[in-house]
Amino acid sequence: MTYLLSFDPGVSSGIALGFFDPKQEYTFIHGWEPQGGADGLIEWWHKRSTDALLGDILDDMIWVSELFVLANNDFVANIEPKRGEGAIMMMAHPQKINWQDRTRKAGVPDRILKEHRLWQQGVDYQHEDGRDVNDAIIHALEYLRSRVHIPTLKRYFR
Repeated sequence: MTYLLSFDPGVSSGIALGFFDPKQEYTFIHGWEPQGGADGLIEWWHKRSTDALLGDILDDMIWVSELFVLANNDFVANIEPKRGEGAIMMMAHPQKINWQDRTRKAGVPDRILKEHRLWQQGVDYQHEDGRDVNDAIIHALEYLRSRVHIPTLKRYFR
Protein backbone atom coordinates (compact mmCIF):
# COMPACT_ATOMS: atom_id res chain seq x y z
CA MET A 1 0.00 0.00 0.00
CA THR A 2 1.28 3.45 -0.95
CA TYR A 3 0.05 6.56 0.85
CA LEU A 4 -0.46 9.81 -1.03
CA LEU A 5 -0.64 13.20 0.70
CA SER A 6 -1.94 15.94 -1.58
CA PHE A 7 -2.17 19.70 -1.07
CA ASP A 8 -4.01 22.66 -2.50
CA PRO A 9 -2.25 25.56 -0.71
CA GLY A 10 -3.80 28.98 -0.20
CA VAL A 11 -5.30 31.21 2.47
CA SER A 12 -7.44 28.15 3.15
CA SER A 13 -5.43 25.04 2.27
CA GLY A 14 -6.86 21.68 1.34
CA ILE A 15 -5.02 18.51 2.35
CA ALA A 16 -6.06 14.95 1.47
CA LEU A 17 -4.58 11.66 2.61
CA GLY A 18 -5.33 8.54 0.61
CA PHE A 19 -3.76 5.29 -0.45
CA PHE A 20 -3.47 3.00 -3.47
CA ASP A 21 -1.47 0.01 -4.61
CA PRO A 22 -0.88 -1.77 -7.91
CA LYS A 23 -4.24 -3.55 -7.65
CA GLN A 24 -6.26 -1.02 -5.62
CA GLU A 25 -7.66 2.31 -6.75
CA TYR A 26 -7.10 5.54 -4.84
CA THR A 27 -9.00 5.50 -1.57
CA PHE A 28 -9.53 8.72 0.39
CA ILE A 29 -8.78 8.36 4.11
CA HIS A 30 -8.92 11.82 5.65
CA GLY A 31 -8.89 15.51 4.80
CA TRP A 32 -7.94 18.73 6.53
CA GLU A 33 -8.54 22.39 5.72
CA PRO A 34 -6.23 24.57 7.79
CA GLN A 35 -6.87 28.30 7.67
CA GLY A 36 -4.38 31.14 7.81
CA GLY A 37 -2.18 30.44 4.80
CA ALA A 38 1.38 29.28 5.38
CA ASP A 39 1.06 29.87 9.14
CA GLY A 40 -1.97 27.57 9.22
CA LEU A 41 -0.14 24.89 7.23
CA ILE A 42 2.84 25.02 9.57
CA GLU A 43 0.58 24.81 12.63
CA TRP A 44 -1.25 21.84 11.04
CA TRP A 45 2.10 20.15 10.36
CA HIS A 46 3.31 20.53 13.93
CA LYS A 47 0.08 18.97 15.21
CA ARG A 48 -0.21 16.19 12.64
CA SER A 49 3.33 15.06 11.88
CA THR A 50 3.56 13.15 15.14
CA ASP A 51 0.02 11.78 15.41
CA ALA A 52 -0.85 8.17 14.70
CA LEU A 53 -2.51 8.91 11.36
CA LEU A 54 0.54 10.46 9.69
CA GLY A 55 3.52 9.93 11.95
CA ASP A 56 4.23 6.32 10.97
CA ILE A 57 3.88 6.76 7.20
CA LEU A 58 5.64 10.07 6.49
CA ASP A 59 8.86 8.57 5.17
CA ASP A 60 7.19 6.34 2.61
CA MET A 61 4.41 8.41 1.12
CA ILE A 62 4.06 10.31 -2.13
CA TRP A 63 3.61 14.07 -1.88
CA VAL A 64 1.59 16.02 -4.47
CA SER A 65 0.87 19.75 -4.44
CA GLU A 66 -0.53 22.39 -6.71
CA LEU A 67 2.15 24.75 -7.94
CA PHE A 68 0.83 28.31 -7.95
CA VAL A 69 1.73 30.25 -11.07
CA LEU A 70 1.39 34.01 -10.87
CA ALA A 71 0.09 35.05 -14.28
CA ASN A 72 0.14 38.56 -15.69
CA ASN A 73 -3.13 40.20 -14.73
CA ASP A 74 -4.73 43.53 -13.96
CA PHE A 75 -5.19 42.95 -10.23
CA VAL A 76 -3.01 42.34 -7.23
CA ALA A 77 -2.92 38.60 -6.75
CA ASN A 78 -2.91 36.97 -3.35
CA ILE A 79 0.44 35.19 -3.23
CA GLU A 80 -0.32 33.21 -0.06
CA PRO A 81 -0.22 29.97 -2.10
CA LYS A 82 3.48 30.64 -2.80
CA ARG A 83 4.12 30.96 0.92
CA GLY A 84 2.17 27.72 1.38
CA GLU A 85 4.47 26.00 -1.10
CA GLY A 86 7.39 27.05 1.10
CA ALA A 87 5.67 25.53 4.12
CA ILE A 88 5.13 22.28 2.19
CA MET A 89 8.81 22.25 1.20
CA MET A 90 9.61 22.53 4.91
CA MET A 91 7.55 19.40 5.54
CA ALA A 92 9.10 17.25 2.80
CA HIS A 93 12.33 17.55 0.90
CA PRO A 94 11.48 19.68 -2.20
CA GLN A 95 12.61 16.94 -4.59
CA LYS A 96 10.13 14.57 -2.98
CA ILE A 97 7.15 16.76 -3.92
CA ASN A 98 5.31 16.21 -7.19
CA TRP A 99 4.28 19.73 -8.22
CA GLN A 100 1.23 20.07 -10.48
CA ASP A 101 0.06 23.11 -12.39
CA ARG A 102 -3.42 24.20 -11.35
CA THR A 103 -4.66 23.68 -14.91
CA ARG A 104 -4.25 19.93 -14.44
CA LYS A 105 -7.29 19.97 -12.13
CA ALA A 106 -9.44 20.22 -15.27
CA GLY A 107 -8.69 16.53 -15.92
CA VAL A 108 -10.76 15.58 -12.87
CA PRO A 109 -14.16 17.28 -12.93
CA ASP A 110 -16.12 17.78 -9.71
CA ARG A 111 -18.72 15.26 -10.90
CA ILE A 112 -16.19 12.44 -10.43
CA LEU A 113 -15.87 13.28 -6.73
CA LYS A 114 -19.64 13.62 -6.40
CA GLU A 115 -20.42 10.38 -8.25
CA HIS A 116 -17.95 8.40 -6.13
CA ARG A 117 -18.83 9.92 -2.75
CA LEU A 118 -15.52 11.73 -2.39
CA TRP A 119 -17.12 15.19 -2.35
CA GLN A 120 -16.33 16.99 0.91
CA GLN A 121 -18.58 19.50 2.67
CA GLY A 122 -17.42 22.55 4.62
CA VAL A 123 -19.25 21.43 7.74
CA ASP A 124 -16.71 18.60 8.07
CA TYR A 125 -13.86 21.14 8.18
CA GLN A 126 -15.44 24.05 10.06
CA HIS A 127 -15.35 26.10 6.86
CA GLU A 128 -17.90 27.58 4.47
CA ASP A 129 -17.26 24.79 1.97
CA GLY A 130 -14.97 21.86 1.33
CA ARG A 131 -13.60 23.25 -1.95
CA ASP A 132 -9.96 23.20 -0.90
CA VAL A 133 -10.08 19.60 0.33
CA ASN A 134 -11.92 18.64 -2.85
CA ASP A 135 -9.15 20.28 -4.87
CA ALA A 136 -6.54 18.32 -2.88
CA ILE A 137 -8.40 15.07 -3.72
CA ILE A 138 -8.53 16.19 -7.36
CA HIS A 139 -4.74 16.66 -7.31
CA ALA A 140 -4.34 13.12 -5.96
CA LEU A 141 -6.60 11.65 -8.65
CA GLU A 142 -4.88 13.69 -11.37
CA TYR A 143 -1.49 12.50 -10.18
CA LEU A 144 -2.59 8.87 -10.54
CA ARG A 145 -4.49 9.51 -13.79
CA SER A 146 -1.44 11.08 -15.39
CA ARG A 147 0.66 8.07 -14.34
CA VAL A 148 -1.89 5.66 -15.84
CA HIS A 149 -2.66 3.92 -12.57
CA ILE A 150 -5.05 1.35 -14.02
CA PRO A 151 -7.19 0.59 -10.91
CA THR A 152 -7.81 4.32 -10.38
CA LEU A 153 -8.60 4.83 -14.07
CA LYS A 154 -11.08 1.93 -14.06
CA ARG A 155 -12.81 3.13 -10.90
CA TYR A 156 -13.07 6.87 -11.48
CA PHE A 157 -12.55 7.58 -15.19
CA ARG A 158 -14.82 5.19 -17.11
